[in-house]
Amino acid sequence: MSEAALVVDQVTKSYGDFNAVNNVSLSVNKGEAIALLGHNGAGKTTLFKLAQGLIKPTSGTVSITCKKSDIGYLPENISFYDQMSAEETLVYYARLKNAPLKQVNGILELVGLAPFQKRRIRTYSKGMRQRLGFAQALLGNPSLLFLDEPTGGLDPVGREELFEIINKLICQGTSVVFSSHVLRELENKVEKIAIMHSGNLIANDTLDNLRRQSNMPSHINLKISDKAQMANWEIYLSSFADSGTKILNKSNDTFYISCSDKVKKAFILYITACDLSFEDIDVLPLSLADIYIKMCQDQNSEQSTQKIAV
Repeated sequence: MSEAALVVDQVTKSYGDFNAVNNVSLSVNKGEAIALLGHNGAGKTTLFKLAQGLIKPTSGTVSITCKKSDIGYLPENISFYDQMSAEETLVYYARLKNAPLKQVNGILELVGLAPFQKRRIRTYSKGMRQRLGFAQALLGNPSLLFLDEPTGGLDPVGREELFEIINKLICQGTSVVFSSHVLRELENKVEKIAIMHSGNLIANDTLDNLRRQSNMPSHINLKISDKAQMANWEIYLSSFADSGTKILNKSNDTFYISCSDKVKKAFILYITACDLSFEDIDVLPLSLADIYIKMCQDQNSEQSTQKIAV
């Protein structure tokens, strides 16, 4: 059984009559990466602060198995002294965190800032500032890492480099909690997805399990070999409509189809058994964004119904 690095147990954080976080429970195991998602104001940042001990819960408990000095944090918006260099900045943060100063040069090398470590931060691009923010989070070899919008300002190469570093840390046993609005980046980077909505935790599971729980249809793209057969294919596909499968759209040679997960296998067998020829078939699994949007819409609808009832 995996050992938990962080346990949040029935935590509520109130400001007057407003619950920024409402009875939330979740855990992060050692060497595990999870995504904490939610709309602006959902309570993600408050939960980050609670988990780090920066603020105290109104009720419930937060437990971590490491020292506070072993926590790394990259906030969404981080500010630096523009007149300082990257090297001076990391030395400053290392002293605040009581981390070894000898780490500074190695971390700057790791995040790609070594060639620029003597330059004043005022000359840095947004992406370079983001790399420096990530660098300060790595000081002290944290065993628990909180990353809020970690790829902001980074180009595609920089994003991949950042995730390569994070993946190595996870393999070494570091626990990572991501928060990001760029959902496609996280699909294959985390073990679990936690979704917050208006202070409540509305999902906490693997992406595959959330796909199954959503009851949303998959999308299938069917490319036809002979455009002249499009009409025949349309008649053939329509005969499967009673199962809940339908043609969403079509182009010159491709059908875009919505298909229930319950009949997906049967529908693909139905297509492949057809005498009509096709060139290619793509089965597109539900994306994290699809699931996130659906869950938030369901919550908004439920809240609206409750208000009407009151």
